Amino acid sequence: MVVPVAVTAMAVETVKEGKIMKERSINVSGIKLLLQKYRNVFKIPENLNHYSEADYKIAERKFLKYALGQTKVVEQK
Repeated sequence: MVVPVAVTAMAVETVKEGKIMKERSINVSGIKLLLQKYRNVFKIPENLNHYSEADYKIAERKFLKYALGQTKVVEQK
């Protein structure tokens, strides 16, 4: 077993950053953030009042598939 005698500060920082990035990627990935954003876009009173609970889930899922396939989804204000 070889044990390094000296570890540079840069190497230690790189290891720390790697752990932090790995922890972040496990906790919150980009796709999960996008899904949450598009769920919030879809959750408007018009949709909530129009669909039954089961139909809302189906419509939301179709919207999420559509939104993820687009380059830009415009939010209504």
